[in-house]
Order: sequence, then C-alpha cells, then structure tokens
Amino acid sequence: MRKTIGEMYDEIYKRFAGCPYVGFYKLCQPALMVRDPELVKTVLIKEFNSFHDNDYHVNPLIDPILGLNPFNAKGDKWKPLRDLVTPSLTVIKVKALVPQIVNVCEELVNYLEREGNQPMEAYELASKYTTDVVGRCAYGVESNSFTNPDNELHQMSKKIFEGSFTSNAAVIFAFYAPKLGEIFKFNYVEMAGHCMTFFLDGFETAAILISFTLFELAANPQVQEKLRHEIQKALTDFRMFKFETIHGLHYLEMVILGKKRFQSLTELQ
Repeated sequence: MRKTIGEMYDEIYKRFAGCPYVGFYKLCQPALMVRDPELVKTVLIKEFNSFHDNDYHVNPLIDPILGLNPFNAKGDKWKPLRDLVTPSLTVIKVKALVPQIVNVCEELVNYLEREGNQPMEAYELASKYTTDVVGRCAYGVESNSFTNPDNELHQMSKKIFEGSFTSNAAVIFAFYAPKLGEIFKFNYVEMAGHCMTFFLDGFETAAILISFTLFELAANPQVQEKLRHEIQKALTDFRMFKFETIHGLHYLEMVILGKKRFQSLTELQ
C-alpha cells in the first residue's frame, strides 16, 4: 500500500513509543527523529541557532520562489526572509484584515444556504474559503470562489497542489536525495510564476486542517453541538465578528488543537 512521507514518519514515531529519539535511514542518509517534548523544546527554542534548517532541500538557483521561502531557506538566509514576512502578521495587521475575512465568511454562509442539504466535499469547500481569504488579504483580489469556482486563482491553486509524477518525484528528492534532485533540475517555473510565500503558507495547510476538522465534527455530533453552542453564545451574528472574540472561544481552540494532535498536517497531506 502506498504511503505518504508523513504517514511513514508517523509510523516510525508510534513504533518507538517511550523513546526520547530514534534513528533511521532516509535511503542511505542517517536521520534522527526527536520524540521527547523537552528535547523538542531544546531543538526548537533553546538551541534553535544550531537547528534552524528544515529537513527539506530546495536549491534557490533552480527554484528561486520556493528556495526563498523562509520554510525552505538554509543557513543564515532564513532570518532576513522571515523578517520580511513577520511584519505582515502582527496583531494590528491581522485585525485590519478581519473585515475581509468576514466578507468571505458571508459568502460561505450564502453558498451553504444555496446548496441546502446536498452532500459536499469538505476539502473543496475549505479550499474555496482559503483561496478567497488569501486572495483578498494577500493580493487584494476578489476571486469569488463560491460563485465562480472556475476562477483563475482557485484553479491555479488546485493545479499547484495536485499531484503529478514530476511534482511527487521532486518532493521525494527534496526529502531523501537533494543532490540527485539538483541533477534532475525539476523546473517549477510555471508554479513560481503564480505562487508566493503567503499563498503557499495560507492556502493548503489551512484548507486541510479545516476540512478534516469538519469531518471530525460530522463524525462526533456531540462535540459539534458543544462547539456550536459556544460560538452562538459568543457571537449572535458572524458579521459582528471581532478579532478579540476568537480569544474567548476556548472550546474551538481545543477542537482544533485536538485534531492537530490526533493527526499532524504533514500526515494529512
């Protein structure tokens, strides 16, 4: 049975329960998986200067767009790239974007009312939402995915993330054989022309998390009802939503964090 890289890592993680760390091979390259929370904290916080590179290799000379994404940048390059993104994510900046997000929420509600009780694909629903949010907040573009699902931004987002032999091979090489990937020089020019860091970070991961959370809520109606009650109590009209409101939705936070603990985004992808 075929498995994703995330599923393979998840199996290794669960197989060695109780171990603070475990070694394994990525093809011929030795690797170390850290499992202990305190060691993870040491790697990600206390000694981050020694561990800032991700386990993913993108050559910026071959793919300048993905190579300059802070997630993929290596060595000293990641910090100035991160500093370019961070100012756009301050509380003040995010607060200013709330009206745009509320407008997309209103379009989502109208779409659900039009569809009635018809079955729908959760990921497709979530991807329309994240496409419109990222389009408005990052690019100032109204893609209107709920009324025009064939709009260019939504179609391009699907094209970027849908699997193909070339893209799947490139991901495998990036994880397991980066030097071999450089030899093959997989070309992402088409994707690079339509993609930026904000879109990559804001579209796919959010859509996956939303869609699987919706699935779990549908499978657990008692949780859904409790969450619905909390939201209705805090917000009688979503159009009056404020940035501060979400900080009081503690059960919503538990539902989302619980889903992320149950299955990581990497595994879901």
